[in-house]
Amino acid sequence: MPRRDLTRFADLPHHSFGSVAEFLAAPVPDGILTIDYHGSPLDLLVQRRPGADTTLVLFHSALSPNMQTLPVFSGLGVTRGLDVNVVCVADPSLELDDELNIGWFSGNSRQPLQQDLPGVLRHVVEGLAAEHLAFFGTSAGGFAALLYAAHFPGSLAVPVNPQIILRDFSDVDVLSYGRSAFGAPDLAAARTALTERISGDLRETYAGRGDVTIGYVQNLRDGRHFWRHLSHFMLAVQDTADLLVLADDWGMGHVPPPKSVNRTILETVAGARGDWAAALGRLGFRGGLTFEDLKEARAALPPTEAAAPASAAPGPTDAPPAATDRAATAPAPAGAATAAAPAAPPVATAGSGAFPGHPRRAASRCAWRIGRRIASLLPERIRPRAAAVARAAARQGRAAARSARACLRRCAASVRASAGRRTP
Repeated sequence: MPRRDLTRFADLPHHSFGSVAEFLAAPVPDGILTIDYHGSPLDLLVQRRPGADTTLVLFHSALSPNMQTLPVFSGLGVTRGLDVNVVCVADPSLELDDELNIGWFSGNSRQPLQQDLPGVLRHVVEGLAAEHLAFFGTSAGGFAALLYAAHFPGSLAVPVNPQIILRDFSDVDVLSYGRSAFGAPDLAAARTALTERISGDLRETYAGRGDVTIGYVQNLRDGRHFWRHLSHFMLAVQDTADLLVLADDWGMGHVPPPKSVNRTILETVAGARGDWAAALGRLGFRGGLTFEDLKEARAALPPTEAAAPASAAPGPTDAPPAATDRAATAPAPAGAATAAAPAAPPVATAGSGAFPGHPRRAASRCAWRIGRRIASLLPERIRPRAAAVARAAARQGRAAARSARACLRRCAASVRASAGRRTP
């Protein structure tokens, strides 16, 4: 159960502001910046690098089971020592509910973050006085990186395995966010809220515009995000967006690239001097290929793992686009791993084992998500117990990947026992 605790950042100065208006009227200091945002905090972490010509804005992903305190600032380790100003943003919606682990930096009924955060970031960026601006995030943070980069023409967005269409993400997460943020009583109402109350579809954000460079990073084995999100984004922006894609094999499921890959990308961004396409191109990002090339690269993986999972089949936007989509993929960045030269089709991957992924982390996430899925199907009165069992399964899954299956069996047995004891 995450709780607010700033003692982890005791070595950094802490500055408080009574409102967004007060913040916008003040100089931008270094350290932790906490804004009273309609009754709950909006936190940023600012690290100024004297002489840096680039500012990098980072957004965190969904909370994992081992995250016990708020706020969360992602990317401090991977950016350490880079000649770049760093701005980390913590999602204020996570303060709403102890069980809420994802908010896509999109706000809630009290905090219209999608309207207010661009002005906050603009004030910070102008205060740092760097010439170039880039946004980075993984998963939910990747959605935010794309969303807010759109407010800054000429900027760069580097989303890693991002969600694109929020209503088509996990039912559990959509319902959890819709209920906590907008009071949605059920999944249908939550999906409506993510469509009508916020900008929850990045195809609409980027259709018809090409003033932001996008360096899209996608794990080929992440079937849900490959089919439900990447494919439809590419179809929507194929004729206009300045889109380059790096696709590779980093392990089954929603697994990010190793930190070494992200570090190499961010090092290159820090030294790009705003020439985003050329800098990403030197790392292997390429534009001008089609989604058919990406599908062929994915199909070239071992057949039992390359097929689209059954869980990616339902939903209004899940089928792969029939039209040709323009995008690109290429090997991992130089220095992060070795990859063979591309064969026909002209798509190269490092699927030979250079990036085995993180099996223990994947097992932990699998245990946690399946446990939460089970919990969502149970009566309201016993969901807290089921969620606690899911977190316990996740902790044990982290301890050893092989134990994840046993954890899930215990999770299911405990949930069934709870349901038998507490339901009429």
